[in-house]
Amino acid sequence: MWEVTNPRQPQAQTLDASSSFLAYTDSLREFVAVQPSGTFDAPRLFGKIPNQNLHALNSDGKLNLVIVTYPPFQAQAERLAQHRRDYNGLNVAVVTTKQVYNEYSSGGQDATAIRDLMKQVYDRNPDPVGNRGYLLLFGDASFDYKSSPYNDASQQPAWWVTRAPFKTTSNFNAANQDFVPTYESRESFQPVDNFSSSRDNIEGLNSYSSEDYYGLLDDSEGEWIEANVGNFEATDIGIGRLPVRTPINDRANAAQAQQVVDKLIAYDSPASFGKWRNRITLTADDTDAEKTNEFATESETIFAVNITSREPAYNLRKDYLDLFPQVSVAAGQRSPAAVAAIDEALEQGSLMIGYTGHGGREAWPMSRLSRFLRCWRSITKTASPFS
Repeated sequence: MWEVTNPRQPQAQTLDASSSFLAYTDSLREFVAVQPSGTFDAPRLFGKIPNQNLHALNSDGKLNLVIVTYPPFQAQAERLAQHRRDYNGLNVAVVTTKQVYNEYSSGGQDATAIRDLMKQVYDRNPDPVGNRGYLLLFGDASFDYKSSPYNDASQQPAWWVTRAPFKTTSNFNAANQDFVPTYESRESFQPVDNFSSSRDNIEGLNSYSSEDYYGLLDDSEGEWIEANVGNFEATDIGIGRLPVRTPINDRANAAQAQQVVDKLIAYDSPASFGKWRNRITLTADDTDAEKTNEFATESETIFAVNITSREPAYNLRKDYLDLFPQVSVAAGQRSPAAVAAIDEALEQGSLMIGYTGHGGREAWPMSRLSRFLRCWRSITKTASPFS
């Protein structure tokens, strides 16, 4: 046992028969325990690190937006940053995950490094309420938020791809691409719902991932209690993510990132203006099993009423599944009329498309309504909705 409060003068501690010792102090002291007979990983060389100084960011307090990007996406992140400078008049900084890790987490891939960077930027903002800052995460995330030791395939050692338990199929790897990490709650092993007993799983309700962690920046915040009772913390900056990724086994391919930036720039061009920007489409699943119209009611009472009262300039279009006839097929209930209505809304364009109900990654209401992939093919490049 060593005291390393002063790393230049480590001091061995005398242990008693139970391998314990007492440390009397009125200030913070740091200790490290070492097992001399243990085995330790050999240091690995990842290459030289060029000079950088992210600690100088926002020294004038005028920075509006920070873009944290996976290194191969940096050129596209810079394109977007320049567009925001020219079109929105924002002051933008682009940094790579590698740069953030090197400066805020000793090179280790750690979500807290991103939060610490934003804490520094936030503290230097003289008016964080009136001049709210923004963070854009440029790259997809994964439940395995440490899936690459350096987040850069060119620096990846050979042993990494054979590590357990991730020595699996290419399909698994396709769903497990981690470019810019997200925050995971401390209790990350409990399922959200425990169907073997009941849906009321208190532990599971606290198992989630979230970007909010990067925006809890006041001096009293950062630990994130993660309780579903008591005082709730509010984010101090706006946070968004472009979940772009690369093809399998081609970790330097930025084609998808380029497509997304192309769309964002086109979205701000005069050619994209039109009546569709004043249209909001609301959709909702049916609730045949419960014989109620619960989802349509929620859409009406939560969204429709508030949009109409607070933003009356918008035109509401409502395509609730309960409004359309359904037909029985071998795979279950289907509603071709509802599919046609939603496809029409997408083709005509809507500023926002809101959906309330069941669904998954590939489809809305158990495939009864309309598959995502089919929907998105109907969207024109200059009339892309928020959903």
